[in-house]
Amino acid sequence: MRDPGGQPPVGEPMMGADGPIRLLPEGLAQRGLAIFALDPSGEPRLVQPAPVPGAPGT
Repeated sequence: MRDPGGQPPVGEPMMGADGPIRLLPEGLAQRGLAIFALDPSGEPRLVQPAPVPGAPGT
């Protein structure tokens, strides 16, 4: 998602290809990371979804 001038939305959280991301003014990317657990068969199970970066409590 880009603004009308073609620039990425710096400081605004958005969904990236692999989860939530926020671009910071200094050129860094802040990402939300999900927590998974493996069940006895080895299949991953989502324990906690990725938080949106910059949201309260992150």
